[in-house]
Amino acid sequence: MARRVIVGGLVVAIAASVAGFPFETRGAHDWSGFFFIVWALAAFVAAGLLAVQTARAGSDLAAVGFAAVALYGLGTTLNSSLLARGLVEASVGIQPGVWAMLALGLALIGLSGRMSGWVRTVGLAAAAGHAIAATAVLFGAELPHTGAEASDWPSLLVAVSKLLLWATMVGWILDQRRQPDDVRSLA
Repeated sequence: MARRVIVGGLVVAIAASVAGFPFETRGAHDWSGFFFIVWALAAFVAAGLLAVQTARAGSDLAAVGFAAVALYGLGTTLNSSLLARGLVEASVGIQPGVWAMLALGLALIGLSGRMSGWVRTVGLAAAAGHAIAATAVLFGAELPHTGAEASDWPSLLVAVSKLLLWATMVGWILDQRRQPDDVRSLA
């Protein structure tokens, strides 16, 4: 049962994120907010269950990483709510922390050895991109929107990191399908 919820949550999260991606411009916060609240809630549930599953399987590092990704989902929900209320300045203050939380979670999962090599590598690359974007915003760069000009390096970095995150989540889905029955039954 938990495996189905995890896979379903990850599929919904990817679909909502892909659907909201074109709306991530400065003037389309309503649609992007809606899609990213759906993304965030689905990612929160899936990552939370993955944290419990990996903790029971004895991989504490991955469990903490999945818990950080779940907290990223909550941060994304808060950020989307701020944007929907027109509080863009408050969103700018929260966004670097949200990206840093995702970067930490992906890095811990990648370093744990829990997933296959390609999933860990792609996850670490997504973590690096989000960490660089968070650092750039903290040190004065304008908050990058993925719908901005492709010539803006922070915008391009966030867009590429988001694509890598989607690939990482697909890897998590494939990992759920490859796990032996005794690990699946733990969740």
